[in-house]
Amino acid sequence: MKNDLTLERYLNDGVASLIRDALKATWHNPRASAFWARYSLAAAKAEARRQKVEGCGEHAPLFLIASIASQCNLHCVGCYDRTNHIGAHIGAHISAASASRMEMSAQDWRRIFDQAEKLGVSAILLAGGEPLTRMDVIEEACRRPSILFPVFTNGTLMEGAVPRVFDAHRNLVPIVSLEGDENFTDARRGP
Repeated sequence: MKNDLTLERYLNDGVASLIRDALKATWHNPRASAFWARYSLAAAKAEARRQKVEGCGEHAPLFLIASIASQCNLHCVGCYDRTNHIGAHIGAHISAASASRMEMSAQDWRRIFDQAEKLGVSAILLAGGEPLTRMDVIEEACRRPSILFPVFTNGTLMEGAVPRVFDAHRNLVPIVSLEGDENFTDARRGP
């Protein structure tokens, strides 16, 4: 039990450090600084909720990883989702319509996000497939400014209204995966 508490403290301290660093890095940007200040308060409240849950004998995690999409617009070599034949890649062995029937609905994700918020989860990492194929779920994440949502994306769908959604909802943080230079990326992901 002591190791769990040490790990929990380590993770909580890591979040506090992230917030401090983000505040320092964004001091010149009032909107970003205001978000990180609000998130700092929300993270402290979430930690108190987690401690309350822990006091009742249950464990509440600091963060979750949510694979919200099985579809992807790329065909990367070595993709774990593709190798297990569960994920759907547009133009691959499963149609986009079949993939969307296998995925949880935005309403299901709303309930999960609500439960996570009540437990004191501070961050939910959104992954896929390609999470930007599920803007309905991204919109549910927008509605929870007290939770940080890093969105692991290949970046190819960051166009049109998508960048404006991220700009308007600072709790969404795009994490763009890069393979290296153009040749290496094309060799892994396709041209």
